[in-house]
Amino acid sequence: MLPVGFSAVMLEGAINTILAAIYGILCARYWGPEIAGLASLAFTLAGIFSFVSCFGIEQIVIARYVESKRHEALFLATLFIRVSGVGLSAGGVLLASLTMNAFAEEWRFLPALAFIQMGLSSLDLLRLRTQAMANLHHQVFPRLAIAGPFFLAKVASLVFQSPSDSIWLTLWLSIAETSLYLVVSIYFTQSLAPLALRPFPPWQSLKAQVLDILTASAPLFAAGLM
Repeated sequence: MLPVGFSAVMLEGAINTILAAIYGILCARYWGPEIAGLASLAFTLAGIFSFVSCFGIEQIVIARYVESKRHEALFLATLFIRVSGVGLSAGGVLLASLTMNAFAEEWRFLPALAFIQMGLSSLDLLRLRTQAMANLHHQVFPRLAIAGPFFLAKVASLVFQSPSDSIWLTLWLSIAETSLYLVVSIYFTQSLAPLALRPFPPWQSLKAQVLDILTASAPLFAAGLM
């Protein structure tokens, strides 16, 4: 039984923060300064373009879900924005990979893989809807059941593999982990509050939703860039 005021969602956040801190320390310990520095550079580059691809829409979308009783057009509009953003940012990630190729050829694909992992996470738009509907706690323990084994697998890779091998395996493990989180989100959404995407909403309705979200999100996005 969790203490009063300490929700399951907060518990998940606390556990993930602790695991991330332990993992970061172990990466620095086993990869050494050179490879850890390259990984940090790759994730920084991927993170910049991932942030740009998100357009800062999360808080606005959650508010729109709370206000609206019909979520289908809003979800599709949000999906259109996010997929468009990821597609546009992929060009920047390609440029980042070419830049790394100039001085660290064997690591040139690191930003791309890091961006794939972050992109999959940003595409979990159903989680925003679940958060707005206060149903997020249903996903906590399945997500923790995924996080635990993947954390142990990544730690094992750090300990028992060479740095040049473990950096790639841990990235692929992170991509697989994020993909499973996406599956969990889809499953619980369709189980608890399914979206009826048929018939397909008219384009004019989607266009209006897209413009509304982008306009409302622009100040938040600009603030995040500063």
